Amino acid sequence: MPHRTLINRIRAEFLEMPGLSLTLSQTQRLCGGGREESEAALRALVDEEFLSLRHGHYTRSSDLRSATHDVRSRRQHAHDTAC
Repeated sequence: MPHRTLINRIRAEFLEMPGLSLTLSQTQRLCGGGREESEAALRALVDEEFLSLRHGHYTRSSDLRSATHDVRSRRQHAHDTAC
């Protein structure tokens, strides 16, 4: 599968399913690329900050930012209501 095609396929899967978190092996099975192709495509998506890699799992960077914002908001709300 051409590199750009695989990148676009991976991007589409992550856009279609917010909160998706995949390992390299899971990405290979879902998107059909070989190990080296998938690794290169995922690295390209991390480099452009579309994906983030944490503990062996790839997730959309915007999903991580949203989750971090939600946690901060809940903590602030808990602090405000406790005072």
